Amino acid sequence: LFNTAISNLVLFQNNFALSRDITKLFQSFQLSATALDPAANPNLFQLTLVIIIKDIIDSDTSDIAKEFTLKFHKIVQDEQEANFTSHLHTGQLNIIPWLVIELQEFYKLFPAIKRQLDKQKLIHNTVGEFLHVMKTLMAKLKANDWGALSHN
Repeated sequence: LFNTAISNLVLFQNNFALSRDITKLFQSFQLSATALDPAANPNLFQLTLVIIIKDIIDSDTSDIAKEFTLKFHKIVQDEQEANFTSHLHTGQLNIIPWLVIELQEFYKLFPAIKRQLDKQKLIHNTVGEFLHVMKTLMAKLKANDWGALSHN
């Protein structure tokens, strides 16, 4: 929850061969969607979630991405407005089939992810502002205080 709240880009690695039932995989994400209200905390949850499906063979990339996307969309439909993607990630989601490390194409995805990060909107104008938000959020999570960071 902390990483999701303050990050611009969250990379979530998934081994699709081991966890084809993604409903169970995202239960913890769904539970955290109810902890802090992004509407009351506009400086939080301004990120893109990138789900990396690792160790894919080049010939399987489109089929696996399509299958994963269909299953993920079913979760979103079942949960409707309460789904964690819409709630915590402002609906910004990328699914990337990442090839096995032995392939040269494996290394071509790093610049693409950097471009994705560079496109993110700047939320904190200074390091001091970011540090203040981070420390405040850490204290609120420790105290189980789920209210807004500020009342402004």
